[in-house]
This record gives sequence, structure tokens and C-alpha cells, in this order.
Amino acid sequence: MLVAIPADGKDTSSRMAGRFARAPFFVIFNEDGNIVETIDNDVANVAHGAGGNAVKLLADHGVDVVIVPQVGPNASTALKMAGISAHLSQDSLLSDIIQRYLQGSLEKINL
Repeated sequence: MLVAIPADGKDTSSRMAGRFARAPFFVIFNEDGNIVETIDNDVANVAHGAGGNAVKLLADHGVDVVIVPQVGPNASTALKMAGISAHLSQDSLLSDIIQRYLQGSLEKINL
């Protein structure tokens, strides 16, 4: 299982980005909490359709779950269609978010 977090940086000391589809990076970790990949969000600056494009980017990287501060309607629809589940976090540091996810304490979003 792969989990992605929209991030302002490329490691666990980075902060979660405030916007899912417009995040500069996505940090992807596995069920053990180990970062397996960090990808540049090449679709962050598209004029329209960032949500759907970001979901496609993550689906192409095998992501099963996203952790977000919020999710817009277009991204929500795209996540549902891609079979990617979403969890909500208001924590700022990726290390804290990953720990809370592994503990099962993040709220699942109904898409």
C-alpha cells in the first residue's frame, strides 16, 4: 500500500502543503512508514483541472491513499473514480502525519 501526502518539501521534516492539487511535491510512503518516492507535482500550475491531473499522476505511481488538509470537489470525484481513498489531517509536519496515519488516528473522508 502506498500513501501520498501533498508537501512543500521532499522529506519528513517538510510541511504538508495547504492545497492538495497545487502542492509542489507529493511524498509517498509505504505501510511501514518509509518514504519510497518523492515526486514533483508537474500539474500544479495548470490553468484548469489540477485536481484530476494530480490524481492521475498519483494513480500512475500506484498510490492507494492520500492524506490531505482538504479536498475540492473535482479532486474528490477523481479520487473516487481512481479508487484512491483519502484521509484528513491538520498536522503540519510530514513525520507527525505519517505517525498518526500508521496509528490509525486520521479521519477517513467519504468521497
